[in-house]
Amino acid sequence: MIPRRLVAAFDGDRDRLGERIATTYLELWDDPETGRILQSMVRTAMTSERSASLLREVLAGRILANLPDDVRVGDEVSLRVLLCGTHLLGIAIARNIVGIEPVAGMDREHIVELVAPTIQRYLTGLAPR
Repeated sequence: MIPRRLVAAFDGDRDRLGERIATTYLELWDDPETGRILQSMVRTAMTSERSASLLREVLAGRILANLPDDVRVGDEVSLRVLLCGTHLLGIAIARNIVGIEPVAGMDREHIVELVAPTIQRYLTGLAPR
C-alpha cells in the first residue's frame, strides 16, 4: 500500500512532481494507520539489519521498479530517487519520531512548500517554474 501510493504520486504534471511526492510522503506519515507502520519500520530498522533491509526494499526497490518512464529520463535515476527518499525520511524522522521543533509542529503544507523545490530538482534536475 505505501509503495503503491508513492508510485501513484509520480503520475501527473511533471512540473509539480516535487510537490506531489513531498505531499504524499508526509501524508503517509500523518495518516494514523500508515504512520504507525512507518514509525515502527524506521525504529526497528535502526537496530536490526533485517528490518533495515526491508525498509530499503520498500522505500527504494519497489518504488524504483515502478517508476513511470518519464521519470527514468536522465542520468543517475536511482541516485536521484534515493536522495529524494532520504531527504524526506530525514524530515519524517525529525517530525514524527524525534520531535525536533520547529519541524515537528509545522503544518504539512508549509513543509511541502519549503522542500518541494528541492525534491523537484532531485527528481527532474529542474527547479519548479
